[in-house]
Amino acid sequence: MYKEQALRLIADEHTRARQVLKFAPFHDYHQAHSIILEELDELWADIKGKQNPEDLQAEATQLGAMVLSFLIDLC
Repeated sequence: MYKEQALRLIADEHTRARQVLKFAPFHDYHQAHSIILEELDELWADIKGKQNPEDLQAEATQLGAMVLSFLIDLC
């Protein structure tokens, strides 16, 4: 996968989370940390479970979208 494709997946997931899932902006660093850690734990669980590449891509994309939210909302 190329960098541009990966960034597009993350940006699209961020938009989906905000618009479709009504995911509100982060209120503070503690909330952001908790959500990012939860997404990282889900990715790690899939890695340990030897999930298929599509599942890993989906989890990594969700993690990236939450990191993007951190940058947009709190930085």
